[in-house]
Amino acid sequence: GKPQMGQITGTGCQLSGIMTAFLAANPDHPLEACAAAVCDMGLAGEIGYSHLAAYEGNSTYRNRIIDALNHMTTQQFKEGANYEIK
Repeated sequence: GKPQMGQITGTGCQLSGIMTAFLAANPDHPLEACAAAVCDMGLAGEIGYSHLAAYEGNSTYRNRIIDALNHMTTQQFKEGANYEIK
């Protein structure tokens, strides 16, 4: 993700919704589902931020995150998710 995500109203709600969907789709693996949801949201934040123009602000960034989530492919997720297994 990006630090700027903490300055946007709604990113916590977005993460809650994504996490709920991932948990519903993977009820037997709740830890992995939650971790995937956090990775998905972080990657969407990075993608959304990369599409911002210099004159655009928090409101546009929020929409860019939502758009990135909507259009993210499995391949993008596999290549862009930032996580470490210990």
